[in-house]
Amino acid sequence: FKDGEEGVDGLFGSADVAVSLDGKSVYVTSVFDDTLTVFNRNLQTGALTFSKAFTSGVDDVEGLSGALEVVVSPDDQSVYVTGFEDDSLTVFNRDTQTGALSLSNVFKDGVDGVDGLGGAVGVTVSPDGQSVYVTGLSDRALAVFNRNIQTGALIFSTVFKDGEEGVDGLFGSADVAVSLDGKSVYVTSVFDDTLTVFNRNLQTG
Repeated sequence: FKDGEEGVDGLFGSADVAVSLDGKSVYVTSVFDDTLTVFNRNLQTGALTFSKAFTSGVDDVEGLSGALEVVVSPDDQSVYVTGFEDDSLTVFNRDTQTGALSLSNVFKDGVDGVDGLGGAVGVTVSPDGQSVYVTGLSDRALAVFNRNIQTGALIFSTVFKDGEEGVDGLFGSADVAVSLDGKSVYVTSVFDDTLTVFNRNLQTG
């Protein structure tokens, strides 16, 4: 699949890819097209068909400038995309029957109390679906959101910043992962040359 060929759009500078757990959808981010591109996937053959491109600034979509990473929630109800240039996290609701997306919300650094999304790069969801973590490269930060497991709605919770309150190793925070048991969160740093480890409370996140 190539950008601009046979009706395919949104792959100029394709950066990341994610597959829904039900296998029906494939999502690709584009850092230059400022786009999240959606493909439908045939469950029998694995064949893809281009479905739609969500582009920042088109049809009221925002927050996708410099779209980098994409992740699907464990319940397949939410898709999250980081916007490096927009300092943002864009949230899509996903129809679990059709795989269709609809824009839900955009969180931006410094707006409505949200912090830690400056130069947003990595994003992941905890296996229990209760927490979403985003790295802010220029903010030297890990932003934490609480997630409603019924609706998928997010609420900004807290931020960990390099050099503040004993936190270290987040200068240039890039990627983030949660262990399968949900007890640990790991963050890489491209400038500190580190792996920073957080303990996670299973009850509260």
